Amino acid sequence: MKKRYSHIRIETKKVATDALNGTSRAPIMSEPELTNDDVLDLLSAGLDPSVVVAKIKSSPCAFRTSIDDLKKLKTQSIPDSVIKAMLSSRT
Repeated sequence: MKKRYSHIRIETKKVATDALNGTSRAPIMSEPELTNDDVLDLLSAGLDPSVVVAKIKSSPCAFRTSIDDLKKLKTQSIPDSVIKAMLSSRT
């Protein structure tokens, strides 16, 4: 017996119709928000700070930027350019 996957086609059609009507639903797969720990992980993995800044600029972010958090970032050797990008990131 051949599977038809009609439920997938129906859902895809609903999403496309909603998008055309301007009543789009929440995205099926949304990108998770970047956090302070994510930035630290990227830099620890050896990525260049300019790459991390580009990722910050193109991603939803949920950074903690209190005075204590900024001090912690600096003691963890996060470059100033990355910290500045975190401060001006979109939420």
